[in-house]
Amino acid sequence: MPIPTHTYQEAGTYVVSFLSALQDVCVAVLPIQVEVAAFPDPSVQLQDISCYGAKDGRIRLTPRGGSDLQYQWEHGPQTSMITGLDAGEYAVRATNSFGCSVELDSLAIVEPLALSLRTGEIMESFCSEPNGSASVIVTGGTLPYRYEWNDPLQQSDSLGQNLVGGLYQV
Repeated sequence: MPIPTHTYQEAGTYVVSFLSALQDVCVAVLPIQVEVAAFPDPSVQLQDISCYGAKDGRIRLTPRGGSDLQYQWEHGPQTSMITGLDAGEYAVRATNSFGCSVELDSLAIVEPLALSLRTGEIMESFCSEPNGSASVIVTGGTLPYRYEWNDPLQQSDSLGQNLVGGLYQV
């Protein structure tokens, strides 16, 4: 006699009844409670590296559906959050209390390009009046950029205006 099987589509608790009949004379029904566990499906929160060269990437896993999960990262830790990460890909195995597990790989932490600053357009001042201007062009790094000019107006944009002749730092 083949063994009957059934696949449940949703996690939950089900009552399964077994019917046993011995030559149509004796019939017994035995209800058994079966718990079907949800497959591990943690939510993933990635925090990329804030600045070129920093090692402050982070990955945090949070179980969904209220189940506790055990974590095993490919490089050793057994916690739900790893910090101080370099750029690269990370993998973790999440296992629930029923022994069901899922492998999450290709969790990518990205590092921004190195910050680069170069001089843009310069308009010289005339007659020692504050009518000159200069601009800087920034690439790489992490937006938004913050500018600080060492001019009397302490300007905070990529374009310094109303400048007199001189040397400025941004």
